Amino acid sequence: MALRSNAVAALLILCGCAILVGCSNKDRLYKISGTVTVAGEPIPQGTITFTPVDGVGRDCGAKIIDGKFEAQVTRGEKRVKCIGAKIIGQIAHDPLYPDRLTNEYQDYPEEVFKEEIVVEIQKNKQVVDVNFTAEGIDLNAPPEHEHEHGHSH
Repeated sequence: MALRSNAVAALLILCGCAILVGCSNKDRLYKISGTVTVAGEPIPQGTITFTPVDGVGRDCGAKIIDGKFEAQVTRGEKRVKCIGAKIIGQIAHDPLYPDRLTNEYQDYPEEVFKEEIVVEIQKNKQVVDVNFTAEGIDLNAPPEHEHEHGHSH
């Protein structure tokens, strides 16, 4: 019986070692942080996604709040994709408290985020700052779906 327990324990140790050896640095998650801007201005809210350029591995992403994000991303070249919204005003949602205003948002035009941006993730605690230039794009134009349906958010 003791021999069988020792064999099982040895097998578990070997499997554990095999799993550890099988993990490469490419699979390790690195904590990164940074800023996301459109034409140099911070994105008030949105999401950022890092997709492996070589197609190997998983996408990693995070929320953008006040132009800043923190994410855990695998090492290597990543294509950056974002969606985001800008503040277009403030609105009172509760008629009992008209002085309590919250921000009203509008999506940036889709063309803003079609710009090809690639970053290299190399180390833990790396700072990644991303700017979508929005060159030639009217940032004040309502999103396409508003034109089609005749309403706003």
